[in-house]
Amino acid sequence: ADAGENYTAEESFKNIHELGKSSSGTEYNLGVLYANESEYGKSIYHFHNAIFLNRFDKNYRESLAYVEKQVPNEFALIKNDYDHYLYQARSYVHAEEALLLSAVVLLFYFLGRSLITRKLWRNLLLTCTGLYIAVGIVFLTSKPFGVILNDVSLRDAPRESALQTRNLPSGSKVQILKDSVSFLTVRNGERFTGWVKKNEVGRLF
Repeated sequence: ADAGENYTAEESFKNIHELGKSSSGTEYNLGVLYANESEYGKSIYHFHNAIFLNRFDKNYRESLAYVEKQVPNEFALIKNDYDHYLYQARSYVHAEEALLLSAVVLLFYFLGRSLITRKLWRNLLLTCTGLYIAVGIVFLTSKPFGVILNDVSLRDAPRESALQTRNLPSGSKVQILKDSVSFLTVRNGERFTGWVKKNEVGRLF
């Protein structure tokens, strides 16, 4: 009975997701359902979606952290220092938000500079604006990240018959380097580059 109920719930949540009407709760429930089925890639993908829709629910990040621990470290992490910190930053702040916040701070600066008498505070506000703009530009120009949804292999060319060069288990983190019609060029945490099919990767941010 539980299996039947689980299937019905999964189908309902998936239909909502595919219609583009997901709420954070729908994405979270999909993450839980896939975690229970040990489909960690799909679970991570939906937990990230839930967090994007609602940053303030502690349970979402705790659930994501738990599921990520189920994936072997060499696949779960983006190892290059720059990419690792960029991944962490983008999981908290998205490019559009950084640019929007910088615009708000800049507007506040121009509207309030006549009221801010101390030069130190004006300079501090302007510096903060510059930092937010810089973060937004870095985020917008950097390559997006994704997660492998099911166990797949990297291919050495963008075609079905290509040589398979590296195994990527479900939940592996990758950086998406190039987007073509049916395939994506990706790089995993061990810095191996290859091709995977589009439907094998869930875009995170």
